[in-house]
Amino acid sequence: MKRTFRKLFFVAVFMVLMTVLFCFGAGALAETGQCGNSVYWNYNSTTKELVISGSGAMTNYSFGDSPFYASDIKSVVIKEGVTTIGSYAFWACDSLQSITIPDSVTTIGSYAFEYCYSLKNITVDKNNKYYCNDDYGILFDKNKTKLIQYPIGNTRTEYTIPDSVTTIGSYAFPYCDSLQSLIIPDSVTTIGYCAFWYCGSLKDVYYCGTEEQWKKISIDSNNSCLTNATIHYVGATDPSDFGYKLRLTSSGVYSDSIAVGEKIKLWASLYNNGNRENCTRAYSISFDKQGIFEVTKTKKNGEYFDITLKAKKSGTVNMTVSDSKTGAYVTMKLKANNPADVLTFDEVKALAKQYEGIRTNFYDYNGLYVNNFLYSEKNSDFYSVQMNVYNEKAHYGAVVSYYENGTPCKYEIIDPMDKLPTHLWDALFDLFDRVNYEFEVLRDKSYTDPIRSKWTPVNIKVPKGGYIKITNDFNDNEYVTFVNSVDLAIEIYSAKKGV
Repeated sequence: MKRTFRKLFFVAVFMVLMTVLFCFGAGALAETGQCGNSVYWNYNSTTKELVISGSGAMTNYSFGDSPFYASDIKSVVIKEGVTTIGSYAFWACDSLQSITIPDSVTTIGSYAFEYCYSLKNITVDKNNKYYCNDDYGILFDKNKTKLIQYPIGNTRTEYTIPDSVTTIGSYAFPYCDSLQSLIIPDSVTTIGYCAFWYCGSLKDVYYCGTEEQWKKISIDSNNSCLTNATIHYVGATDPSDFGYKLRLTSSGVYSDSIAVGEKIKLWASLYNNGNRENCTRAYSISFDKQGIFEVTKTKKNGEYFDITLKAKKSGTVNMTVSDSKTGAYVTMKLKANNPADVLTFDEVKALAKQYEGIRTNFYDYNGLYVNNFLYSEKNSDFYSVQMNVYNEKAHYGAVVSYYENGTPCKYEIIDPMDKLPTHLWDALFDLFDRVNYEFEVLRDKSYTDPIRSKWTPVNIKVPKGGYIKITNDFNDNEYVTFVNSVDLAIEIYSAKKGV
């Protein structure tokens, strides 16, 4: 009862805020417009994708006067020919998640991506001569000597700045409140104004140099979140550093949040009396538990020994990397978690008790909604799971059960949302673009109503020790790919025959 009251309270508050935004906030973005002498935009209000094309420079805006200011754009694609991204161009586009930059862009204006709280990925054409991105969507200059923009919406808790970086730019990490730990190489000499503004979760900074070197770095103002963190001088030479030591650093996916099927890359480096040495031989890798992680690749890479691991199943292990010649070793704890759309036997039982008759943790996971989640044990080898699945996508999905080794056991196909001739929901969303929330509430209430939407009852057998996957991703599951391919072939055949 209390939970329901809190939910209704927050919905009411949100509705008031939406009304204020609707009445006084930025207007809805027009479908087409001009944003430079020869630069134009096209906006798809259904997909929320903005495409900017033409030739030459975008307009340099000031605070609040960009046509895209505070709009609900989700992705921006800049086409070849545009040379400049204007200042303040996407200021406060807090729904913006991705930006694609062509090789023709030579200049990115000040505050172009400021306050884009959902931004997770910046992709730069590999042929661009002025900018580049790393594997995690972080923006650098071409030579990776300057870190320009760490996307605010990045939820990593740790990050290792590349050794090539000498400058961390102004506003490089503002509002990155998921970031808890940072490794800064001793190559860094300058940290810009507000580079770590409002990074309130940053607790530990590992500097690959000495305290004297750290004090020589030029750190501009409004970086108290950085300077108030605990600085660890991992390059310092103190008694604990004498002799040979191995150290491990990670990038991308972190040791406490690796999803099954994902990979993590680690770098092992050997130190002798505090000085990092070149890697001239392969190091040994061992785990205290087998079958949870596998080593997919190793490589000697200058001063580092690169290690790539893949999570095979959920669990926690201790990995030890050792050098037989010097006797140095280092141990790291690794934890593999099931992806959000996978449930193990124990999780099924827990969820069934917690969510019986109401929506589960799959509420709006990639457009999937689940309710009436129940299970019953059939025998010592299998149990039965029942649920209703609503799929708001216009293509089929699947519920698949697997044996513990990953071999498929059973599957059931999830129907797509009704393909109404008028695309009712999309039409409503387009018509009332500023008040999407009201229609999300309406859809939430009606997704099990067969008159307004299509839901699929599922009853599937699951082997003990196995798991369930609920998905509508074409690239994620062979059953989804097959059924949708057949459906598309039938539609094409029917269209040709005039059926």
